[in-house]
Amino acid sequence: MFIYFIYNNLRYQKAYNVKKSTSITYFYYCSQWDCLNKKPKKHCDTSKHRDRQSMNRFSCNGCLKITIHEGSAFSDIEMQHILHPVRPDTSIPPEIKRYILDNIDLLPREIYKRLVENGLSINIRQKQIHFWWTELGKNRYK
Repeated sequence: MFIYFIYNNLRYQKAYNVKKSTSITYFYYCSQWDCLNKKPKKHCDTSKHRDRQSMNRFSCNGCLKITIHEGSAFSDIEMQHILHPVRPDTSIPPEIKRYILDNIDLLPREIYKRLVENGLSINIRQKQIHFWWTELGKNRYK
């Protein structure tokens, strides 16, 4: 069973529940661990390629192992990780949200185009602009 949950640079990867045991073990892996890297799925048309930079990956062996023993009041926690730089912040700054709100009558792709012309970071995606255009424009329709 594989379930992914990203929390503060950790990704929940596996849970083992041994049938004869009364414990369950959860593994959280570092989201920047190089073994989690996937081969990029590029479109054959190069004009449709995105300019987003890929995430930096590291051989950090980052793993957090939590074993919960049922019927007892204790758990085992093991952690191993080699420190490396964290991912860059790609959240939308307040000034871009204000720009979106000021230009709410435009389509999101036009807002994104104008922001790119004004030097928008390439790590901010058009889908993020669309999300905030939708969120900030909800009040107009209510």
